[in-house]
Amino acid sequence: MVFEFPEPIDDRQLQHIRYSMSDTQRISVVCHAVDHRYFILLASPAAFASWKEHGAAFIGSFTKQMNNRLRVSSVTGACGSLLEDYSRVETSYREALTLLRQKKVFPAQAGVDHYEDLGFYRFLPPIYEYKQTHRMVNPHLQRLSEYDRGHHTNLVETLEVFLNSDSNAKDAAAALHIHTNTMNYRLARIAEIGDIDLKNMDQKVALYIDLKTNKLISN
Repeated sequence: MVFEFPEPIDDRQLQHIRYSMSDTQRISVVCHAVDHRYFILLASPAAFASWKEHGAAFIGSFTKQMNNRLRVSSVTGACGSLLEDYSRVETSYREALTLLRQKKVFPAQAGVDHYEDLGFYRFLPPIYEYKQTHRMVNPHLQRLSEYDRGHHTNLVETLEVFLNSDSNAKDAAAALHIHTNTMNYRLARIAEIGDIDLKNMDQKVALYIDLKTNKLISN
């Protein structure tokens, strides 16, 4: 588990942290370390079958205590995979760091405590690296972005909300606080300007992934 604090952790805070760990029966603490703003915790389950539940409960309890006792309200916690081989501890650690980063970039994932529950967002970092290395750009999104800049529109945002809404125009319109007719007009413009087939699942999946990785690039 990794907890990220807004400021470097001082000795007084560390004393409170150690006390909060000694007061839990949800997990078994093996060891811990402090790295600037990060509190890193190696833990094992008190009960294997309840690990995810107990792990999430510990993260929630820990962040709440930091707020109540230390008045630190923006502590974020994340848990890597449960592994049986100590040689793979680094893998779990990096997974927790990835989850922390994804929570920052994608607020909708703020409630995810375990890396394995991150879904397809787990695959965004390597896709991001590949796109950066090969300087890949989605031409459909590029056309929409250029049109938005030149005409002060928000077609890229509209497309992302539409895809987030499982291609449901009515739900997307509600999310954007616009009329369904306005939404349908925008979708027609998106299809025309971006040369996008909004009924083609393969194309929509590619657009969705590129929209998400573009957020990683911008951050």
